[in-house]
Amino acid sequence: MREPRYLLFCLFSLVVGCPVGAVWFELALAAKKPEYPPFGLFQLTIFDSFLFGWFPALLFGALLHYLMQRLHWEKLWQWAVGGGFLAWGLFVAGAQVAKLNVGLFSFLLLGVALLENISGHTWPAAICGAVVSTVLYFVATKFAPIATPTATS
Repeated sequence: MREPRYLLFCLFSLVVGCPVGAVWFELALAAKKPEYPPFGLFQLTIFDSFLFGWFPALLFGALLHYLMQRLHWEKLWQWAVGGGFLAWGLFVAGAQVAKLNVGLFSFLLLGVALLENISGHTWPAAICGAVVSTVLYFVATKFAPIATPTATS
């Protein structure tokens, strides 16, 4: 049985998930405020995405890896669809929890609350989740394979 490399998988979920959220934030802000130039402050947005988006990105990566392992989904389309639904569900749940002002959870989910406030839509979360899960599929298959039990005789 090969051990999964969760740290590598979580690192890639951060490295890919936070910039994808930053692109979503920039596009949503440019659509909401026409005077704002798209990607005008992209360096700051990338920094903020890592500052406020680390927890949702790690949660998404860990849950996605766990679900794919338990469901034995090994195809790219399964990861993309599963990641889209998972990201949408986590985004909706995270935005609701962030609105409750429950101490530490509201701080950890501040990035989700910012995206929900600026965008007002939840469907981009599914697109972002599908994009991130597609990259994580290649990480899981090439670098950090999912542990599968071997048959004992």
